[in-house]
Amino acid sequence: MTQNAQSASERQFAAAADPDGVFIRQMDALLARASTAPRARRDWRAQPLRPLLLGYTGKGNVGADIRVREMVRQMQTVFGHAGFDPRIVVMGKVPLDPVLDALAKTPFDGYFPDFIAPRLAGLDGVIACEGSMFTSKFSDILSATFAGAIGLSARQGRLAVAYGAESGRMSERLQAFVARACDRGLIVARSRTTHDQLRALGVPSRLGADTAWTFDPGDDALAGARDTLRAQGWDGRKPLAVVCPMNPFCWPIRVDFAKARELAEAGLHADLHYDGVLFHTTSEAADAAFAGYLDTLAATIAHLRATGRFPVLVAMEKLDGRTCARLNAIVREPLPAFVSGEWPAASIVALLHNASLVVTSRFHAAVLSLNAGVTTIGIALDERIRNLFTENGLRDWFFACDDARLTDALIGAVDASAGADLRAACDGLVARQIQAMGSMGLRLHDEVVRVFPDFPPSPLPRQWRAFLPPLSARLQRVLDEADARAAGERAA
Repeated sequence: MTQNAQSASERQFAAAADPDGVFIRQMDALLARASTAPRARRDWRAQPLRPLLLGYTGKGNVGADIRVREMVRQMQTVFGHAGFDPRIVVMGKVPLDPVLDALAKTPFDGYFPDFIAPRLAGLDGVIACEGSMFTSKFSDILSATFAGAIGLSARQGRLAVAYGAESGRMSERLQAFVARACDRGLIVARSRTTHDQLRALGVPSRLGADTAWTFDPGDDALAGARDTLRAQGWDGRKPLAVVCPMNPFCWPIRVDFAKARELAEAGLHADLHYDGVLFHTTSEAADAAFAGYLDTLAATIAHLRATGRFPVLVAMEKLDGRTCARLNAIVREPLPAFVSGEWPAASIVALLHNASLVVTSRFHAAVLSLNAGVTTIGIALDERIRNLFTENGLRDWFFACDDARLTDALIGAVDASAGADLRAACDGLVARQIQAMGSMGLRLHDEVVRVFPDFPPSPLPRQWRAFLPPLSARLQRVLDEADARAAGERAA
């Protein structure tokens, strides 16, 4: 979204008292004008499946990039018999993982209602890749971007998929738009709560999983993380505790052209700037809540040190580096801080996998720690961590970011973690999520065949394991042990 409007639609957006409402109305108009072009029979051997992957890629968000990476690996397995040649929308300039960097890229370089239709021309549709897809927590505009792209592609007779999506609280107008735009295609939810919420709106949701569960950083990254930690003062013996903070109280982001001009002309509001003409919200109450959150994490870090742990900070998104700096300014002794965008995603995840304990406000730090059997304490700002923990038997291991007793709760959970062995629970959770991911790969295959009846069906056996990406030996062992437990339970 640019500051200097060029097209008529962007000028209308820039002049609006209610830019979010204008954006949604423009997306509605785009859907109303869409029409299905006649489709000629095609030789799929000569021209492989070519969807547009629309997510938050390239902005320095570890979870966003990792989940798309694993989608691509899975889809290369699912559609390998016919070929898979996606185009990936790149939202920023942070270097991509090699799997994503090998794809053809489409830089996001315009106003979305003008941007999306031309980018779909010649492609087979949209696969929306963002996790926090349907929520007003961050911005109605961001959610309407993904829902609108799905609706446009469906109305053009193309593939229209939301893959591993989460929903949350929505404004009435966003809720109505999602119901209109996503009334066809394939919407795969990564939580039961999301599945039920979308179904209640009339959106045809199917239950699946987040795709980051299959990620493994590899032995080289794990060893490299240990070397890096030693260079930062870790003795290799103390239990490693990773804290992944963010600012839970600066949302939603809002369009503010005045701030954008003042930023460009005088460098003002840099601490609130999100991207383009979008700025984080602020208030005295939000600032006080954030200060309390930082004080709680500082007290937790002091307790981690006092109980013999070696704590470090990890910024799972580039903008979380600001929060790490704020936190390091108030702790007794600054902690090593590893910021996404400065470190490759695999290196960031390797830090989590080397930990004995992770305390996180970031959803994907929880996923990428639990998938290695690491005891994880969540600090929830919205539905994502709450859904993950409550739906998977970990209800006692997360707390709301605005809980009045958060400091005592976190310190109590840190103490409880010393005697807890959650590896069996984590392994069961990982096995269930990976099975769900395999099943949604099969469902995606069937959706492609439905939309393109002449698409050659996969020769893979129609069972969930066949539709997974290649797994590491560690994750394969987790699945095999889950199978053995299930077989033993059936025999008993």
